[in-house]
Amino acid sequence: MWDIIHRAEESGAKALVWTIDAAAASTYRRIARYGTTNANAVTSALTWDIYEQMKNHSSLPIIPKGIVTVVDALVAVGKGVPAIYINNHGARQLDHWPVPLEIAYEIQRNAPEVLQRVEELRRQRPGLGHPFMFASTYGVDGIRKAIRILRTEIAAEAA
Repeated sequence: MWDIIHRAEESGAKALVWTIDAAAASTYRRIARYGTTNANAVTSALTWDIYEQMKNHSSLPIIPKGIVTVVDALVAVGKGVPAIYINNHGARQLDHWPVPLEIAYEIQRNAPEVLQRVEELRRQRPGLGHPFMFASTYGVDGIRKAIRILRTEIAAEAA
């Protein structure tokens, strides 16, 4: 993990986004079917001890991705996170998982100070992991096509 953090810092990354919301490892069936080597997406359960270790080993801000309750948001703010990323990553694994809008509403209703103290990244910055993960089922050509599509969409949005 420390090597990955160091490489991110050297690459000019602005922050580390740490997925915390999946309750257990999951298998992406389509990827497994096509033989991609990294078929299992393993997500770490967030412990604040690990968060503190990551902070001590990195100059980058660390943003927890997958805040799903008001309590999660309050604890994260109490630990000094610069932002929270509300997400429904676990929805593909668990029945009755709340959608991001419900989570944001609950935070705004029950702890509005959270959204005043940190940036909420649910809608402002979409994640790009899944498009490239699915594109990888078509090998390098799939990744290249995903990059072309993304470039086109960014250029169209900027125009």
